[in-house]
Amino acid sequence: MKILLLIGVAILIAVLVYAGIPTLYYKYCRCNTPLRGNKKQIILTFDDGPDPRYTWELLKILQTYQVKAAFFVLAEKAERNPQLIREMLAQGHMVGVHGWNHRQTLFASYRRLSQDLHQALNVLHKIGCCPLYYRPPHGYINLSLLFLLRKSRLHLLLWTVMAQDWRQNTTGEQILGKLRHRCRPGSLICLHDSGEGSGGAPGAPQRTLAAVRRFVPQMQALGYQFVLPLQ
Repeated sequence: MKILLLIGVAILIAVLVYAGIPTLYYKYCRCNTPLRGNKKQIILTFDDGPDPRYTWELLKILQTYQVKAAFFVLAEKAERNPQLIREMLAQGHMVGVHGWNHRQTLFASYRRLSQDLHQALNVLHKIGCCPLYYRPPHGYINLSLLFLLRKSRLHLLLWTVMAQDWRQNTTGEQILGKLRHRCRPGSLICLHDSGEGSGGAPGAPQRTLAAVRRFVPQMQALGYQFVLPLQ
């Protein structure tokens, strides 16, 4: 029994060191935002796209208010919608990597992470995009991923504000309220312009668009600027 207990403890320690501690550290201890100081600046980001049902409309909204955003795209969707990626770049938005698909990365092996990352980067490079930032699905991080990002010269970028916009029963009004309540100078917002197949409720991005359409001009009226991460 003692041997089994020791083996169990050793496995638990290995899991914590490999994935648990890195994830907790980067999510909660090092809530990384490139913005510092008291300037009224916000970084607006969108995950899980591109999705032609929602992303085209989102781009129109951002263009209306002359706002630049960062899109962390799934390369599997980007390969099917290269015109959306090119339009993002043409409008001056930043395109980052969210992986090939939305498989969780918490306990993923080095081999699986390497295949996923290189497959995603190859697709984006062919479209004409050279990403500088990576955001793992669900924000899950392990030692293999950190090593791969360093090797690929990609910067890890998580978030400081979410509004649970992927949920089935979350309304546009609730999303707007959470954003207004949680945002402050230097906030890094994570929203979603797609969702089905990656944990989001069907149609949820439509409510996100409704919230963004009101949130952006309201924050601009308060003197906030929407900026991109350093490139």
